[in-house]
Amino acid sequence: MTNVFQRLAETFEHDVRQLFNRQEVQASTSKTATNPIQALNTYIKEAEKRTEQTKRWVERQAQLKAKLEEEQTEAKTLLVKRQSQYELALLTNEQDLIDYAKMEVDTYENRIHVLTSSIQRATEELILLERKHEEMKHKVKDMKVRQLQLMSTENVAKAHRDMDQVIEESLNARPLASQEDMERYFEQPKAPTHEPEAPASTLEERLEQLSKNQETKTESRVE
Repeated sequence: MTNVFQRLAETFEHDVRQLFNRQEVQASTSKTATNPIQALNTYIKEAEKRTEQTKRWVERQAQLKAKLEEEQTEAKTLLVKRQSQYELALLTNEQDLIDYAKMEVDTYENRIHVLTSSIQRATEELILLERKHEEMKHKVKDMKVRQLQLMSTENVAKAHRDMDQVIEESLNARPLASQEDMERYFEQPKAPTHEPEAPASTLEERLEQLSKNQETKTESRVE
């Protein structure tokens, strides 16, 4: 049972080291520059996945510890029973019963001793696994904080780039008229403008022609 717990702890610790050392290895062997935010996103997803996997190791360790405690409780109960039977067997002077009861008592006492030691070790290992699991969760949280920092840096860099571009374009553009030029322009006298008369309509022309014709007839009669 001790070997099982030892292998469980070693496997868990190996997973933790493998996860958080992988970033340094990949960073040192990479020859091409990558977007740090994209790389960090990948690390975070992997870290969250591995953290969830190791959580099951912690839960499994807690279950094994609980089973050991159940075995210990059962062994203690049976030990009390066999001790009572051993005392009764001594009164009967039947050696076979005495020997059997004594063997049972010794067996349960030894089992309880082994279980007590195993439970103590399992408890220590569970505490260690829980601590490492919490450390993994903090590492993931730290990476998420770093992710926000990088996103903030990227956002500021983009904002400065766009702002600088607008400022540079404004400085290189043709200067606008000054306030004095605008005032001088509006103070200049303006030449009068003559709007062309609208052409008379056809009906008006006909009426004018009728008036002229009438005047001509009147003058002819007077003569």
